[in-house]
Amino acid sequence: MRFVTVSLCVTCGFLINHHTNRATFSAETPRGRRDRAWLIGRSAVCSDPGCTGRDNRRMESLTVRPPEEEEIPALAELRWQWILEKGASPSTGRDEFVSAFARWARENRSSHRPVILLRGREILGMAWLALVPRVPTPLAVERSSGDVQGVYVVAHERGRGHGGRLIAALLRLAEDLGLERVTVHSSERAVPVYERSGFTASPRLLQAGIPNPAR
Repeated sequence: MRFVTVSLCVTCGFLINHHTNRATFSAETPRGRRDRAWLIGRSAVCSDPGCTGRDNRRMESLTVRPPEEEEIPALAELRWQWILEKGASPSTGRDEFVSAFARWARENRSSHRPVILLRGREILGMAWLALVPRVPTPLAVERSSGDVQGVYVVAHERGRGHGGRLIAALLRLAEDLGLERVTVHSSERAVPVYERSGFTASPRLLQAGIPNPAR
């Protein structure tokens, strides 16, 4: 089954052919216009003769965009479910967590940018881009990098490329914000997804484990 996919830039008004975004752990990303309002609507038309109307209806309803304020509690629910899937025991009650998560999202909206994947009004997944200011240099006073965090797709929708769609949206946002690079601490299972999105390992990007890190 083959699909022809386009993305809609509501700021510029153009339909853009969807392609794989390229970003590495250490390479620079092109600088775009900063703080530009953006939204990605995705539609797809199945070009395979064997495709049915159901196939096209399924693809046409997919959208990737920033969440509305009232959708933030649903992201907290996804985060809660994520922990349960790992077999962990939450240290707080569900309602208390949802409230704390929504408050955190509001307080950190400038530094942590979420996107969600929907089919119609159903949220199928989420991903976050954490913005990290970097020390100025004489060559660039305003510098920032990004870190991909909290990528999650509901269990019954996995294996359909949704993780890649969310990652691609974050990379477009990173380019629009003029970030120098984007990093990710991936699970072993998700490494191929990031590699297909253009991420590569760097021997110069190191990390140190901290005792008793927050989970």
